[in-house]
Amino acid sequence: MSLDFHLELSLDGFSISGTWSGMTSGTTIWTLIFIIIITRCDWDMQAQKASSRINMLSNSRGIP
Repeated sequence: MSLDFHLELSLDGFSISGTWSGMTSGTTIWTLIFIIIITRCDWDMQAQKASSRINMLSNSRGIP
């Protein structure tokens, strides 16, 4: 079960305030997780990997 569903039930039963607070808190948590992932990623290495994949793909198809 997702966090927003549990917050929906615990705050006001199945009321609209529980639904909105559950959706907002779930979105906030996912945003924080994505920020952590994005800031910890080595973007130079990812760009090199993408470049090598593109070069490998274009060489295998005979594209100059």
